Amino acid sequence: LEVTHSNSSAKEIRSWLSPPDSSRNHNEAHGKRQEDTCSWFLDGERFLRWLKTPGFIWINGK
Repeated sequence: LEVTHSNSSAKEIRSWLSPPDSSRNHNEAHGKRQEDTCSWFLDGERFLRWLKTPGFIWINGK
């Protein structure tokens, strides 16, 4: 009985510590997106240049 309880507790802890499901978050946000939102950015020269290079992009919001 103790082993079962211990396994259950460990499973709950792992679940609590695991990262959120980013694909679910992305799909939910994508469903709420307005048409042409952010097109000025996605079609912009800086973003398109970044797509062609290795590395990351840092975006700050207001």
